[in-house]
Amino acid sequence: MKLKRNDARWIILMDVLTSFVAIAALWGAVVWLTTVANNMAQNQSRALMQSKLETVSTDLSAVVRFIGFWDAAADWASLRDDQAVAANIGSTASERGPFDFVYILDSLGTPIYAFESGERVVGEFYTNYELVNVARAAVRTTPIEPYTTVSGFVMSEDRLAMMSAGRIQAMDPAATERELAPVLIGARWFTEQDIIKIGEAIGVDGLQVEYWNSVRRPGTIRTPLLDISDRAIAYVSWIAPRPGDVLFDAAKPVLLLLSLIIFAASFFVGRTAARQTSAIVKQMTLARTDSMTGLMNRNGLERRLSDPDVMDAIRLGHAAVIYFDLNSFKPLNDKFGHAAGDVALTMVGKRLVQSTRRGDLVARVGGDEFLAVVFDENATSAAEAYVQRIDQKMLDPIRYDGEDIRLSLSHGISVAHPNSTWEEIVREADVRMYEHKSTLKAARMPSAVA
Repeated sequence: MKLKRNDARWIILMDVLTSFVAIAALWGAVVWLTTVANNMAQNQSRALMQSKLETVSTDLSAVVRFIGFWDAAADWASLRDDQAVAANIGSTASERGPFDFVYILDSLGTPIYAFESGERVVGEFYTNYELVNVARAAVRTTPIEPYTTVSGFVMSEDRLAMMSAGRIQAMDPAATERELAPVLIGARWFTEQDIIKIGEAIGVDGLQVEYWNSVRRPGTIRTPLLDISDRAIAYVSWIAPRPGDVLFDAAKPVLLLLSLIIFAASFFVGRTAARQTSAIVKQMTLARTDSMTGLMNRNGLERRLSDPDVMDAIRLGHAAVIYFDLNSFKPLNDKFGHAAGDVALTMVGKRLVQSTRRGDLVARVGGDEFLAVVFDENATSAAEAYVQRIDQKMLDPIRYDGEDIRLSLSHGISVAHPNSTWEEIVREADVRMYEHKSTLKAARMPSAVA
């Protein structure tokens, strides 16, 4: 991975983002656990409610079975023994009994006894036909053996009641005819007091009966109240237990502290890594860059030459190397001092860069030696054009200590050929540069020092 100057900031940013991800994961896990705890508590609450309702239904069914599956009860109902029926069956609809009202139907479904609050009610006017009709139809489908009861909720007079029903039959199945056996119905109103008791028994608050047209309360769960046919005719709802929320609220301070620690640790680690990265980048830059001119040095150039695109261009012959040497550099130093020489080298480097195209390379490879690499399918023309541009720029003198100093460059061009090596190209460019320098000396060109 290449290191860039802005990598330090990226490291800090990525560490901060990582801390945010870790913090989000931490809070997400806690929220998930909170949800799981709430769901488990609510499912358990719902299961307890259903179990409690089944227990109440089972208790009513047990009373019906105790009375109905009894030889004496079968005799009393058959013989219409009013006194015995009232004393032994009607009494179950008293304050001491589990029922608010009890009905006994004959084989045709006609009520022959009706008891409310332990007293017999005379006349069919007082009979709850909604309840009677539902129970009679359900009991008729049950077998003689084993003794079977039916239970469920029923709407009667716009009120909700819990009901259980079964035949009044002898304990010997052979002594009972299915179609002729009377039917016993016991029911009790499902009151607010019943709801309170159920809530206390299972440890929930806010119990309330809801009907199909009721507006459901927010933050509640509910379970259906089923009739004899297992159809929901109403619902009992209560405030949903949310123990996870309680734990979440208690854990918030700890979570906030952990989040702060994670963020601070990530920021500290990121900043430390960024400083180390900056130092590495600086060292690498210094190792590959000429400190005076800002150009690449030999190390930097060799690294660029390892790029696949550069290697391919050299292998295909689409590159040219131009070797430059600053003429009369020693006399310049002798006359004006090394500071002037440094200025001259810096200016040459600047002009070489200004003359290159995008993608070409320029490096300082020696004291007064520079090297340029141009890439082009017609590498010869591109190199010659580059030399013309730099020669044109070198015509402008540099100003130092109140004097104009004219500089010139010797150069040598070597064009890559297919399958030629970098060393061969550079060697050829170096030779041609010295040939050009010798030609300039032989022609007695003016000194580089004005």
